[in-house]
Amino acid sequence: MIDKLRPSKIIRRCVILIMVFFVFGCKSKVVSPEKTAESYHFKRVAIVPFQNMTEKYGEKVTIRGGISGRFYTTDKVAEGADYLLTGRMTTYIQGRKNLELIPVSQTEGAFSGVLSKEGGKELSELEMIVRVGQELGAEAVVVGKIYRFIDRDGTDYSVRSSASVAFDVFLIRVEDGRVIWSGRFDESQRSLTENLFDIGTFMKRRGRWVTAEEMAIDGLNDLLETFPAQ
Repeated sequence: MIDKLRPSKIIRRCVILIMVFFVFGCKSKVVSPEKTAESYHFKRVAIVPFQNMTEKYGEKVTIRGGISGRFYTTDKVAEGADYLLTGRMTTYIQGRKNLELIPVSQTEGAFSGVLSKEGGKELSELEMIVRVGQELGAEAVVVGKIYRFIDRDGTDYSVRSSASVAFDVFLIRVEDGRVIWSGRFDESQRSLTENLFDIGTFMKRRGRWVTAEEMAIDGLNDLLETFPAQ
């Protein structure tokens, strides 16, 4: 005897199938990691602290990145965002057994040393990073920039405005100043009804409105999945 499905059951099953399709058939376009196909072996790594670009240029200013060449528009950046991402990047490098991390304090000191040696000579951003890497004996340097870091206004399940974060990170080879890996994160959280195609992220966050810190950490972790392996 054939079991007849009631309309309500059919609808529920269709909804489940659609959700499975979106979860496994769609990938978020928020994270855009990039790396060269060329393999590159390095051991000693320095981290330049993430830079608050709004603090440097002001809000709502369109700037061109000195490393990527892309155009960005700055916005509010919460206090401590640079320390948060620098700390997370530091923890990641320290966790890689095949990498030796040069302390951030030494990197900051090297910047002062290079500026003193150059005697006021203007260097491009990449030239400066290469000089610092050489000063430290590093083979690669990680550089990060924050353009927006706005926390949610509300709670896990009710907000007046959602979290919004934008930053990028680069791995630069000291030998020739080449960017051998980079990634960009740019997201303003939206409700599921506003963006059904990003249901995978919605499910991962269990339907919650996340904080800017949670969003940034998740974004950086996703980017680091493509960080060059040794």
